[in-house]
Formats: sequence, structure tokens, C-alpha cells
Amino acid sequence: GSVLGRFGAHDLEPQRGTNPPETAHAALRRATRLLLAEADLFYRSGDQGMLALAWRCSFSIRTARSVYSAIGARLRDMDYDPLRGRAIVPRHRKAVLVAMSFGHWMAEVPPRGADRLRTTPRPAAPPKRILSFPHDVLPLSLSCEPAT
Repeated sequence: GSVLGRFGAHDLEPQRGTNPPETAHAALRRATRLLLAEADLFYRSGDQGMLALAWRCSFSIRTARSVYSAIGARLRDMDYDPLRGRAIVPRHRKAVLVAMSFGHWMAEVPPRGADRLRTTPRPAAPPKRILSFPHDVLPLSLSCEPAT
């Protein structure tokens, strides 16, 4: 079933475009909390891979990551209630996030340059164990099961 169904709001599809019933509000908040926690895991995982991206792409991706994470933070401030209105990140905050992304992006120049100057490839360390997909590859330590 869906994440909402697991939290008690089984069938909201017929009500699409209308305000959900009061009985669904708690489920919506719990689902939002879970999905934002999972998003944070993906953000942190993605942060670890920025150097693997092309340098020009990493700035845009880091900026988008920062803005979307800030939207999640606004939803947290709204007690995870997606029905309280839009989670807006003010323009001045977005400008700060872009500037911070630019700083991180520029800080990547030395490590990227060092990799280009390396004449012999870095030796790869052998894995300590065999990895399985998706559990060892994706940062899904949280499941979609309701919290106990």
C-alpha cells in the first residue's frame, strides 16, 4: 500500500482536489515526517557523491539540494502539516543557499585539480564484504512502516 495507507489514510484518491477529511490529517503529518527523514538521508548520501559529478553540474545539483532541503525544513517548522499552506523559502534565504553552494563548489577546485594531475590512478580498496542492492547501496535505513 501507499505511505498514507500505512498511516491510516487509505483512500484519498476520490477526494483529490479537495481538502482531506480531518481523520486524514494525522496520517498526512506522519507520512510527511517519514518522507522528509528519508529525503534527508538521500541528501546526505548525495553530498558524499558531489565530487563524482562533473564540476559544472555539481553547482546546480548542490543548489537544488539546498533549496529542497530548506523547503523540508519549513515543513518541519509547520509541524509537518502540508495543509497549513505552502512551505515557502524566502528569496533572501535562497540567495544565501546559492552563495553557500557556490562556496562549496569553489572549494572543490583543489581536490578536482589534484585528481587531474595524478598520473597513476588511485588504487581501489577491495570491498570488505559483498554489497547487495538496494539495501547496501541506497540510504534507506528508514522504512515506510509506521513508527512504533
